[in-house]
Amino acid sequence: MMQRQFHLSNIAFAVLVSLVMAFSQSMLAQGSQDSARAARRAAALKDSLGLNDKQTTKIQALFLKSQQQMAKERDAHQGDREEMMKAMRQHMQEMDKQINAVLTPDQRKKYEELMKERRERMRQRMQNRDDNQ
Repeated sequence: MMQRQFHLSNIAFAVLVSLVMAFSQSMLAQGSQDSARAARRAAALKDSLGLNDKQTTKIQALFLKSQQQMAKERDAHQGDREEMMKAMRQHMQEMDKQINAVLTPDQRKKYEELMKERRERMRQRMQNRDDNQ
């Protein structure tokens, strides 16, 4: 009887360790994905705006921080679409300010043009989605 309890305890412990390891690996993978996404976004801006390496590094760090903050916002406002949209708008405005602080005046002009194009594409997608419903 004692041996059986010991065996079940070992099995339960092994399952617990497996779950913790799987969760840890999942979190590491998510962090790696976030880092890769931030790097891709920074590289795209580097190409579009002609950023130097120092600017690219700063903007990549801003993107990574932004992704982490947005994950917190999604968790905090889960189920409340209106509050989530409000938080996202505020967050994007703050990000634009931080990015603009890293850019030269000419780069800021190009960045604003890119953001206008992005907003227009978003409007088009939203309109197409509404038309298809």
